[in-house]
Amino acid sequence: MERKPQDGFSAFDFGALTRALSQAGVLANQLHQAGLLSSEVVDLVGKALAATEQHQKRFLDARGLTTPPPSC
Repeated sequence: MERKPQDGFSAFDFGALTRALSQAGVLANQLHQAGLLSSEVVDLVGKALAATEQHQKRFLDARGLTTPPPSC
């Protein structure tokens, strides 16, 4: 996806942020299962990912663009 700054943010930025938060969620779950991270932190990462996906959908919808599938 080509990076075109619009309104200070681009669809590329949302995609990168969503992927990073998804990876952080996987790592947080692994650390929690190993007893190295609290469930509160895992919940916060999950909430951040969900909020980012909602903002991404609104961002793309406002520009008439296709919403990508949810992150894995």
